[in-house]
Amino acid sequence: ALARGGLYRDTPNDSQVPYLKTVLGFLGLTDVRFIYAEGLNMGPEAAARGFAQAEADLAAAIG
Repeated sequence: ALARGGLYRDTPNDSQVPYLKTVLGFLGLTDVRFIYAEGLNMGPEAAARGFAQAEADLAAAIG
């Protein structure tokens, strides 16, 4: 799960996902999925959208 103040998902500015994939891969965890809560520092409406999207992504991931 990744929580961020801005919107970085699938952009060149996303430094968290490549780092975590490398570290987790080193530990043998290669099948990883990320749930993003983004836009949390962009006002109340953006934060609410970020949390709602994260909840929807989590529900879809767990079936």
